[in-house]
Amino acid sequence: MDMRDFLLALASASNLGEGLSEEALTAVPPLDAGDDRQAVALCNRIVSTGLYEILPRDLADFAFRRATTSDAKRLAGAYWRQCAGEALRKAWEARGMTQQALGDALGYNPVASQVYVSSWEAGVRPIPRKALADVARIVSIDLERLI
Repeated sequence: MDMRDFLLALASASNLGEGLSEEALTAVPPLDAGDDRQAVALCNRIVSTGLYEILPRDLADFAFRRATTSDAKRLAGAYWRQCAGEALRKAWEARGMTQQALGDALGYNPVASQVYVSSWEAGVRPIPRKALADVARIVSIDLERLI
């Protein structure tokens, strides 16, 4: 997706009434799709004002990839962890597992295994790099969805 596609999709989402109010749209200055500075400014604004929460997932992902402020980068880390956690939860549920069963399969202490998996799902902690491949294998999910 390039900036022109992003702007068209953003306008389309607002026309469909997917949570973007007229007030929110008028707060966004008109943009030239070829002006990268304006594009980055828009993405920073979408992230900092929380508009990403009501955007379709592909538009929110695009905004987070293009945002540059330190606050946006901090929020992006939490956002990506939540996306990975959501994918993980859906995967273990589809396999009929529980958080406890996943933690046990990873070799975590039985008392703490549910707590670890729960913190990954909530986006509180990232899935440890050394466990990523094992998690992906156990729940049969593409590793890319967890990164």
